[in-house]
Order: sequence, then C-alpha cells, then structure tokens
Amino acid sequence: MVKKNNGKDCYLKTIGISSDSQEIEDLYFQGKKWIAQQLGQRDMFLEHSRKVEEKEIVENLLNKIENILLNGTQMILNPLFDNIGFSA
Repeated sequence: MVKKNNGKDCYLKTIGISSDSQEIEDLYFQGKKWIAQQLGQRDMFLEHSRKVEEKEIVENLLNKIENILLNGTQMILNPLFDNIGFSA
C-alpha cells in the first residue's frame, strides 16, 4: 500500500509479487483484507458466512448429542425391560 505524505510516496506494506494469475488474485484479496483491518472496516458478507457456518456446526453438534442421549437411554432401559418381562 502506498500513501502520499507531503508530496512523497510512503510505502506502508508490501503483500507480495507474482507473475501467476491465481497467486496475483490471492495477493489482491490479502491486500484488501489488510487495508480493511487497518481502516477498521468489517466485511458484512464474511461475517454473515461465518455466522451461518457457526450455526451449522452447533446444530450438527447438538444433533449428535441428541442421538447419543437417545441411544444411551435405550441401551440402559432395553435390558431392564427384558429382565422385567416387558418384551414378552
């Protein structure tokens, strides 16, 4: 990033250089991210996708816990019911 100070160019940060088009694109996005951080800006799309991903992870975790709890009670109660005679 270059900034003019009293008519002179001041280099603040060099992200990188490349001749590969994919790497240039990656460097471009790294530079945009660095500038946004320096200016205190937040990317609402990035925050939204992070919240969606967080919600999916929590829901997946809770579903697994529910399955474990259901299976756990069945593993305890089924032999008990068999011993009592409920299965007959």
